Amino acid sequence: MAKCLNILEIVFGIWVLLSVPLLGCAGAALAVDLMAGALIVALAGASTGMKEYNPGCDWALVFVGCAFAVWGIADAAASLGGAPVNEVIFGLLAALVAFGATRFTTVYDGASFYDRGGAPMVDVKSLRMKDDTILMKALLLQSMPSTVYVRPDEVWKVLTMIPFDLVKQLPGFLVKGYEDCRAQQKEAQR
Repeated sequence: MAKCLNILEIVFGIWVLLSVPLLGCAGAALAVDLMAGALIVALAGASTGMKEYNPGCDWALVFVGCAFAVWGIADAAASLGGAPVNEVIFGLLAALVAFGATRFTTVYDGASFYDRGGAPMVDVKSLRMKDDTILMKALLLQSMPSTVYVRPDEVWKVLTMIPFDLVKQLPGFLVKGYEDCRAQQKEAQR
C-alpha cells in the first residue's frame, strides 16, 4: 500500500513540475515550485525503489508538502508570482498521502470484534475483493469458519446509518486504535 501511495506522490510531483510553465509561475515562485516538485519526485521515487520500507522518505515528504503549502499561503498573501491555490492543494495532498504511507506499513494478521462482555464474536482473518464483492474470511463465535460476502449496496446502506456524532469521534477513535496497535507491537517485540 505504501508503494502505491508513493507512486501517487510521484504523480503529484510531476504535476507540480508541469504546472510551473502551464500556470505561468515566475520569479521566486518559479524556483520554489521547481524545487518542491523535484523533491517530491525524488523522495517518492527513492521510497518506491526501496526493497524494505523505511519511513524516512515519507516523513521528509510530509515536511516538504507542509512547507510547500505554507509557501502557497505566503505566495497568495504577497503575490510572489506563483500559483498559490495549486501550491497549497498539492502541498497538502503530498503531505497527507505521505503521512498515509507511513500508516500503512504494517499488515496485521487479523482483527477481532467483541460483545459487551469481551467475548470474541467475529475474528476476521482476511479481506479481499472478488467480482465487486468483498470476501471476508472469518471465524464466527470462535467456532464457525465462514466466508462473509459484502456487497457494495450493503456497504452503502451501512454508511447511511452512521450518525454525525460518530463521524466527529472517528479521528480520535482511529488515533487511539493506531496507538494501541503500536503498543501491542512494542510489547510483542520485548
